[in-house]
Amino acid sequence: MIEHSQQSAVETSILSITPAASEKVHELLKQENDPSLGLRIFVAGGGCSGLQYGMTIDETQDGDTIILQGDFNVLVDEMSLG
Repeated sequence: MIEHSQQSAVETSILSITPAASEKVHELLKQENDPSLGLRIFVAGGGCSGLQYGMTIDETQDGDTIILQGDFNVLVDEMSLG
């Protein structure tokens, strides 16, 4: 694990992304033309139906765990990892 300003970068198998999904994320990030962006995976409260999971293109935030996924980063906040 590498620590950088309250962020951690990990190479691990806590996440698996198919080659097709990886290619699509790469295309989306290329369209944004901003190397600081990555794929954010998050958990949000869903009311009576429990938790909801989501993905978006986002910048790294303090406290994020950064999962190195080929040529892009997957960003996960501390709450979503718990």
